Amino acid sequence: MTKYFLTIADIKAQLSTAELKNKRLMEAFKKTSQEFREVCYQLTGYKIDIPCTNQYRLMSMYAESPDDFIVFQQTSTGEMQLLATDFSATMSHFIETYLQKNDSIPAFLSSVTLDLFSRQTLML
Repeated sequence: MTKYFLTIADIKAQLSTAELKNKRLMEAFKKTSQEFREVCYQLTGYKIDIPCTNQYRLMSMYAESPDDFIVFQQTSTGEMQLLATDFSATMSHFIETYLQKNDSIPAFLSSVTLDLFSRQTLML
């Protein structure tokens, strides 16, 4: 029976290799995450941030102010619930039509996007 003994140098080398591998994985994940966020922004028109666990802050590329954002919270059952913000208070018609009556977050976000877009094109 042969027993293998690792020297401190061997262990340090293994640790160094593992740390380098971890660093490369983290860099790849960061790059992929940034690319995904940018593509989502380009496709949906919304920048999505996660200010805290289960909360998602959406800001439209057509927002007139940095304060014009929407916040959703994911409930324990996985449903998304709109949280009140100063901006969402101005969208009561869209909330009633698309969220309360039709239970459609995509339709709600689309209507907000089109509303904000039309405001910008009117200003041109």
